[in-house]
Amino acid sequence: MVIAEWRHADTTVVLQRKHYNDAFFLVVTSLPLDIIARHAHETALAMDQREAPAREAALLKKRADAEKAAAETTRSTNKKAFRP
Repeated sequence: MVIAEWRHADTTVVLQRKHYNDAFFLVVTSLPLDIIARHAHETALAMDQREAPAREAALLKKRADAEKAAAETTRSTNKKAFRP
């Protein structure tokens, strides 16, 4: 909940109060830096969305490789102990 807000040149100061614990927060923001940060955040979201399929494919390959290695380990362990 915003209690007070002040603006001067390229700076904004906001006094906030949280409902659940009655704490107060003073947030000081530089407007030029805020614009840069918002742009960087938007770029990061776009990159995450663009790279998501490749990350998913890599994760699936990693899981498949781990399952294959576990199966091979089990096979080699069982092969040593096998008596027909």
